[in-house]
Amino acid sequence: METSSKPRGKHRDSFSFQPYCKLVFSTNKLPPVRDDEVDAFFKRWLIVEFPYQFEDDPGKRKEILESCTTDEEKSGILNWALEGLRRLLRTGKFTADEGDSAKIRDRWMRETNPAYDFLTTHVERDPTGAIMKKNLWTRYLTWREEQGLPTIERQNEFSQLVQALFRAESKRVRIQGELHHVWVGIRWKEQEKQDQEPSTSTTTPATNGWGNPNKQPVMCQCSMLFHPLSFFRLEHRGTVGYFSCDSYISLLVFDTCCSTLKNVGGWNTPKKMR
Repeated sequence: METSSKPRGKHRDSFSFQPYCKLVFSTNKLPPVRDDEVDAFFKRWLIVEFPYQFEDDPGKRKEILESCTTDEEKSGILNWALEGLRRLLRTGKFTADEGDSAKIRDRWMRETNPAYDFLTTHVERDPTGAIMKKNLWTRYLTWREEQGLPTIERQNEFSQLVQALFRAESKRVRIQGELHHVWVGIRWKEQEKQDQEPSTSTTTPATNGWGNPNKQPVMCQCSMLFHPLSFFRLEHRGTVGYFSCDSYISLLVFDTCCSTLKNVGGWNTPKKMR
């Protein structure tokens, strides 16, 4: 859909025209943008990189300019531009491969957001993975120092980016009896680093009075004894279960970490609960 503009000079009548020009910005660095910027923003950009640097020598610059402005070179540049113009008129848009907006987003964020660069380079999504928060933060600070970036102290924005990029969950778990804060749902891309992190199969979620670090992972213990053939209701973390017992037992409840109570039993004789 074509739109027209109605500019006007100072103290003059407005007039309508169809704009066809494009805006060109020259900059040494990309300006920072928000982490949640929509794709439509990046689709509007085509980044043209000039990777080469030339010696600050007037004689050298003159030599380069003369070599690029011969009749033969200027003719080649014109033919190249005309070829691009025909393609533009035919397609109605600038040449861009599928997925370019995603590539532009990734490049833009890497160049303007050090935390994004670090996380996407060294961390990946893994539903069964886990990284201790202090390890992730400490290694990020070390990486910043290696990159010559200033030190920072606030972790809020960093934590928000971890959650946004990988849908990671912040949890408190017990590892060998000690309470630790971890990110669940991510892992290091480098296997040697991941080997130093806790496994989700060997960690116990911190509980409010029911946790027992001496038991097996994700196992909770209730010390109450129940009368034979009793039928009772048990509520744990907002989940309700109904059970029956056929002996005096110490009740063990297996918690699957997803707020569902599935198994109950006495001693070594667990029973199915439907």
